Amino acid sequence: MDLPLLRASVEQANARVHAAASADRSKKGMGTTLSALLVLEDADIDQATMIGAWSAFHYQGQTCITAGRHIVTEGIARAYTDGLAKRASAITVGNTVTQDVGLGPMINQRQLDRGAKLPADAVAGGARIEVGGHRHPLGRTYFEPTVVTGVKPSMAISREEIFGPVATLTRFKDDAEAIRLANDTDFGLAAYFYARDMGRIFRVAEALEYGMVAVNDGILSTEVAPFGGVKQSGLGREGSKYGIEDYLEIKYLTLGGIGT
Repeated sequence: MDLPLLRASVEQANARVHAAASADRSKKGMGTTLSALLVLEDADIDQATMIGAWSAFHYQGQTCITAGRHIVTEGIARAYTDGLAKRASAITVGNTVTQDVGLGPMINQRQLDRGAKLPADAVAGGARIEVGGHRHPLGRTYFEPTVVTGVKPSMAISREEIFGPVATLTRFKDDAEAIRLANDTDFGLAAYFYARDMGRIFRVAEALEYGMVAVNDGILSTEVAPFGGVKQSGLGREGSKYGIEDYLEIKYLTLGGIGT
């Protein structure tokens, strides 16, 4: 079948195969994600930890806009860590279909193994698990909500998509370093950050190399806005008037000779 356009969300390796096989026509939505959440020193800590927990743990961290990388200024890093760890510890785990709980199982055994391996590797490299980090006592594919601190940019947990309920914390000294850390990835779907100074908000938002940026908010998906990323997080957009453009062909028509 000759498809005019294919939209898909797939892992990075598979995305490259699909992109190569389909040239540039089947391009919409290809790639994977590695979203970042920045917490600047003028952020509201309570709000930041609340939305930080939501961004990292909703749907077991298995969404394309999950923010697993938390990049936090040194001056408030301890307060943010304590607040995020407290919220993670309070999340109830169980069957989300039959129980009123906050976190369900991971999608399969492979993802569970990955969710366990990356934090363990980070700890071996000098990071620290503040809460969680283990398979949940419920067994099967349940994993504890996890917060890992002392994470370095070179660690695999910072370079690879976890796709699990794991939040990593990396400290920064100033806005320039925060932006550099956030942009130091091949991906660029969604970024989040917390600040209150309007000048800083627009300066940081413009510098972040992401297709979507949410400021002081953890929910950015809406059908009326263009959804999509840059770099290896895909091409094209869906939603809004921009989302239809890849599905259309421009036709030029010139007309003459009428009335002669």
